[in-house]
Amino acid sequence: MVKIRQFNCENDLDRLLYVIRKSFLTVAKDFGLSQETAPTNPAFLKLDDLKESIKNNLYFFVAKVEDEIVGCIGTVS
Repeated sequence: MVKIRQFNCENDLDRLLYVIRKSFLTVAKDFGLSQETAPTNPAFLKLDDLKESIKNNLYFFVAKVEDEIVGCIGTVS
């Protein structure tokens, strides 16, 4: 069963980062994007940048299956 919750667990930041990168990587590859040509594309998001975005009021909601993050959305307030 999928559960959707507001993300608020700093211990899961690595998993959240993995899901974000993976979800954008397919399109980045299809368009030939790389860290050098599109450094702001979420496929190349860095942990420090994710932390900074969260500090600047980017809120995430995550979809979890059996306590594993399988999807997410972000919103700014």
